[in-house]
Order: sequence, then C-alpha cells, then structure tokens
Amino acid sequence: MRRLFLAVSTGLLAILLLAPPAGAEEVQGNDPPGDVPVARGDLTFFGAIHGPARVDLRVRTLMGGNPENVWPNRATRIRWRLDTVFAAPGPEYYADIVIATGVDTVMFGKVRRVSDNHLMCSAQNHVPGDNTVAQASNVYRFRFLRGCIGAPLRFRARATFIWDGGRPNVGPVFTDFAPDGGPTAPIGTPA
Repeated sequence: MRRLFLAVSTGLLAILLLAPPAGAEEVQGNDPPGDVPVARGDLTFFGAIHGPARVDLRVRTLMGGNPENVWPNRATRIRWRLDTVFAAPGPEYYADIVIATGVDTVMFGKVRRVSDNHLMCSAQNHVPGDNTVAQASNVYRFRFLRGCIGAPLRFRARATFIWDGGRPNVGPVFTDFAPDGGPTAPIGTPA
C-alpha cells in the first residue's frame, strides 16, 4: 500500500512540477552538468515562478534521491537567495531546503529574513499546508506564500546547492550556483 501511495504521489508531483500556475511569471534555465564533483549536489536546472499567491522555486540535480535518505548531514542544503530590494546589496531572504534530525530525519523548507535570521515561514515534506516542500527523483521544489518574502512586486533569485560531504563544517564542501553568473533578471508579479 505504501509503495502504491509513493508511486501515485510521485507521478502527481512530477505532473505538477511541469507547469506554472495561470498568470504567473517564470524564469528558468539550465546549469552545466559536471561543474561540481558530487552528482547529487550538481544543479542542472533552475526555475523560479512568481505567481499571484505563491513563489515556486525548483531545481533539478544530475542525480537525485530523497534528502532524508541520501544527504550526508544537516549542513547540506539547497539555498535560494531572494533579492527583493534591488538598490541594497545582497539578498533579503534565504529560502532553504534542509534536513532536520529528531525522532526521524525529515525534509523542511524554511524562508528566513537575512538581516536578523527571522523565520518567515516553513514547510515540512509530506505535511499539507499553504507552504510545501517536495522532492521527486532529482527535482526539488519549495512553494510558499508571497507574504513570506514581503509580497514584493518583483524579486531576483539564485539557487545554490551546498553539499557538505563530511561531518558538518569539516572537510570538503562543494557549492554549485544556478544561474552561474549571478541572480536572475527580475521576476514580476502577474498583471
């Protein structure tokens, strides 16, 4: 029964990952494979959608896997840098996909304001709500309400996969950016 549920939910998730919602503006692109030595941490695609109600961030890696099972530690993460005030340096928000360990290891999505590290919103894998985080094969998605980043008219985005292969903060750390050259062009709200 569990396998059937996983197969059906994975199929539905794959279909949902293909199309942006009506009236949304999207920026997407490819990142060259093989630019970091860890296939699971090698970004090959990024997409950011600014919809009327939600922001939808997606990345694809060269090799996938459920983070709860294959990411080596809690320092490994997918981090989106979200710039909402273009005149100020640096991003105003981080949107992270991370794992947390307690009774179980679970995948979380967290949006934090950079200036004070304040948690603006979060999501947990397999838990329904306004904000969702999910993974299917080698695609990772974090979808959250626009208010989590102040409901801006426009934002710029840049995905980063930070792969920490050793004990957290000890040993080699590999980082892949998408797009490589800096954040995306501004992504506006729908007209």
